[in-house]
Amino acid sequence: MISLRFFSILNSMDSENQKAQQSPLPVTIGRLFEYENYRTFLHDFFNEQKKLKKMFSHRYFARRAGFSSSSAVLKVIKGQTNLSRESIKKIIKGIGMDSLSALYFENLVNYNQVKNSEERKQYRETLESLRKRTTYYHINKNQLAYFENWYYPVIRELAHYGKWDNDYEKLASLVIPPITAQQAQEAVEVLIKNGLLRRNESGNMVQTDTALTSVDIPPVYKKKQRREILQKGIEAAESLSAEQRHIAYTTLAVSEKTFHKITEYIDSVRMNILDMAVKDPGADKVYQLIFELFPFSKNLRRGEQ
Repeated sequence: MISLRFFSILNSMDSENQKAQQSPLPVTIGRLFEYENYRTFLHDFFNEQKKLKKMFSHRYFARRAGFSSSSAVLKVIKGQTNLSRESIKKIIKGIGMDSLSALYFENLVNYNQVKNSEERKQYRETLESLRKRTTYYHINKNQLAYFENWYYPVIRELAHYGKWDNDYEKLASLVIPPITAQQAQEAVEVLIKNGLLRRNESGNMVQTDTALTSVDIPPVYKKKQRREILQKGIEAAESLSAEQRHIAYTTLAVSEKTFHKITEYIDSVRMNILDMAVKDPGADKVYQLIFELFPFSKNLRRGEQ
């Protein structure tokens, strides 16, 4: 009988994203570094400013930024036009960004608009580098380290529950798909350094906390790990036998009201499973559990675009 160990943060980001949409936080320039789409940022910025300032409008911003047309930014937000280098400078001026925010915004625009995959990769790397210079990153660096690689959560569980006798070759071999001994050792060192693992009096590796939460971590910092884990899920579906994994999917049509009820139900089930895992004294394998619910069509009744 295989015990289920529900490890890590379990990618609660989808439910967190939904909650964030239901109870939006004030959009500030400081939160710019959490965005991966500059149009979304501009949309949120304009909505916030309209609530904060009665006189704020697209005409007001266009005059402040130096645009000749009052609808220039609105067309950008709707995806009808792109930003040119000159327009980027005007947006930065209109919002009043500091130098670091301005540099991030400029690279974010280029990242979103460039077509060449190699250039896009370079812009993404620049964005990641700029994020690491923000106050948020440095305050939460210990937590953020957990999301650097897909196998960090796995190693955190295996180092605690597995019998590997400080042999990193053995620890690495326990991971599916396998990683190198060097990767395993680096993962342990990172987790120890950031307070997610420690050695007890007997010299064995133990977790500092049984379960972790990602509620306070902006989704942008979790995207790389999420992408990697979802890819591992695809690989598992194709390489593991039905006895080794459980995968099911259903296509269904529901109302938005029922959609929210389903997400609440999934959250409830997820927390119950987490409670089962935490209380399980005989964990002998590490699993990844993923819930997904996403649209496969536009709105059927309103014909939304």
